[in-house]
Amino acid sequence: MSNFLAGYNYRKLHTMNGSAGATTGYVVKIKVSNEAGSDTADTVYLNGRSLNFPYDVTFTSTDNTEYNFWVDSSNTFYVKVNENLESNVDMYIYYSNSTSTSNRSNGANTFLLFDDFNNYFYTSTGLITEHAILKNNKLYISADGLYILNADTGVVLHAYTAGTQAQCAPVIDNAGKIHIMSTAGSWVKKYDESTGLERTTTFTLPDYETLTYDSINDNIIVQTTSGLKAIKASDHTTVWTNTDVTYVSAMCPSALIVGNCVYAQDDSTGKTVKALLTTGVTQANTTLNVNAGYATLMYDIDHNYVYAFAYTAHTVYCLNADTLATVWSKDVSGAGYTIMRTGNYHNNVLYVPFRNSSSPYQSKVVALDVTNAGNILWTNTTSYDANADALNGIIDDTYLYIPTYDYLDGNYKKVMIIKLSDGSLYTTYTQMGNSSCAALLASGGRIYLGMYDTKISQMIKIRNGGTVGDCEYKGNTYRTGYVSGALSGDFLADYGSQWNNADSFEVNNGTLSKYAANIGAVKKYITNASTFVFPLAIETRMKVGSDWNNEDGWNFGVSCDSAWASKGMLCGHYRDASSNYIGAYVPFPFPVLVSTSTGIVADTWYKYTFLCGTASTTHDFLSVNDATVLQFSGGYTTTGKNIFLFTGRNSSNSDYTSYFDYIHVRRWTDLEPTHSIWGEEEKTFKTRSPFTNKNILQNAGKKIKTSINIAPKKKVWI
Repeated sequence: MSNFLAGYNYRKLHTMNGSAGATTGYVVKIKVSNEAGSDTADTVYLNGRSLNFPYDVTFTSTDNTEYNFWVDSSNTFYVKVNENLESNVDMYIYYSNSTSTSNRSNGANTFLLFDDFNNYFYTSTGLITEHAILKNNKLYISADGLYILNADTGVVLHAYTAGTQAQCAPVIDNAGKIHIMSTAGSWVKKYDESTGLERTTTFTLPDYETLTYDSINDNIIVQTTSGLKAIKASDHTTVWTNTDVTYVSAMCPSALIVGNCVYAQDDSTGKTVKALLTTGVTQANTTLNVNAGYATLMYDIDHNYVYAFAYTAHTVYCLNADTLATVWSKDVSGAGYTIMRTGNYHNNVLYVPFRNSSSPYQSKVVALDVTNAGNILWTNTTSYDANADALNGIIDDTYLYIPTYDYLDGNYKKVMIIKLSDGSLYTTYTQMGNSSCAALLASGGRIYLGMYDTKISQMIKIRNGGTVGDCEYKGNTYRTGYVSGALSGDFLADYGSQWNNADSFEVNNGTLSKYAANIGAVKKYITNASTFVFPLAIETRMKVGSDWNNEDGWNFGVSCDSAWASKGMLCGHYRDASSNYIGAYVPFPFPVLVSTSTGIVADTWYKYTFLCGTASTTHDFLSVNDATVLQFSGGYTTTGKNIFLFTGRNSSNSDYTSYFDYIHVRRWTDLEPTHSIWGEEEKTFKTRSPFTNKNILQNAGKKIKTSINIAPKKKVWI
């Protein structure tokens, strides 16, 4: 018996019979049940042995290399076999592992294309979600009060209205209390997350992006028209006031904490000060040609620099953090531009967005070499539509992510993803609305942003895994000024799973939905023809809502040329001659309806599987809940492929809602590998201690007295 996979108690051997064209990485389906039963070709029974079903089930090669797999809601495992399945391949199923309690199902690593719509949410909160922080897997949003959302689903956990629009991102103190500020309301409020408002303190406040929290002294730094103040987080009483800086504008930079000092900038005179956190006494100051603007001060820990950004003077100042002496300054644009927000620092380069000071508000991004007097390494000018204001971004090792606010026609609502190496546009990601968020938030491979005009929170998952932590506008956060430092890794590892036109859909709790008006679709355009080559198996799970009124409609489709109507197909539900609603599809350019015997009713999930043949195989299959129909349609080409998710109805019907649970794409061969019989259940061999006798263990190392009776020899007579 070969060695068992560590931690597992049982296994069974299984043989897949090879098939021409399957090759390596082919995905096979195996149904797994923890009930008692007799194994069949594609179904295996674990007879109650699983301890955390299905989390303690895995598949391996005979040398115990684990395969990638994905599990659907019926406990069908889609297993990606590493070996070449053109020949027979042996594998093991392992089960019964008390320590395996997490879901290791991974569609992204199993299929060519996979989406279960857990990668992002769009949630309409009815709030202007311009300012937020992310902490403890919750979004804390300043709106007309304080709103707390689940960061995974967007569900509102707590809502505390204050009646006046809050102006900046919250802070959370050492005791877990939340503080927000409003210019319009002239107040700072303190909240308990569970019970709500605890304190309101009145100040005359300018408009800025964030409160700043001094966690060492448990004080909140507040910028008021009478000076820079430190107030106690506990009761909001004033600890000190620095009058070397005053604030009068509608827009002013936020304060920055570095070590035991706070840096602040006067919005009218450009005076910049460094003051002690304990007393507020000024330690250094300088006057720069800066005035009103939201571009906060930034700290560069690598070089001990503080960066200041001139709003109308379109200049970046690099200051010595100890003395505030100017190390260098750089006019990034010339007349006619303003620096509205702050920059992003990474590996000796400062990336700064700026825009036209008047319509059309077109934006640019420059990369400045901070070790060479701010020398401009590149300027990005091609990424933006007219009036698309580039806002604060966030950065990782490879890309800069910047949301936009389109002032004119709102037709450019995108997160732009720019290569750090040369400033070229890598790709864009659709925003649901104009983003006026002061900065993106990022954690665990997710990017969060708020839409000012549509009052919607949007979360986008850009990659699997990645940096996990809290993102705040903390003034004592280095590198990027507002949010946590330059993020590690590559955010775009699973970027290809996104869909375009997704902003017209709702995505919540892992379900994509749309209230349809005729045919409206999200579309995934498959661009890598070398990877996505027909024949393919495409599967989705979908349903129509309770608002469906027994009408014809379409749910998903495939196009193999420029559009589905020229060469492709539509799947959906259709009324037959007997007025029954059945699963059906129409292949194009042949307008032939092909139907299954599967009846369709509202609020019931159906699994549609479409096996797409090629021009040489000249056929394809439709399966609805595994009831298969064969249709000869001429097959498909190998280029120009699109996959659509529709929320479609025929034009004469009334609107209704369609829902999608997942979609995945895998390679398919006409004669798929088949399942052989399952081997007998094997149990791991557990060695026992050689010292199992209780008396031996108790007396180990002791001298043991014993008496031995030797029988006398008997006489033997001859």
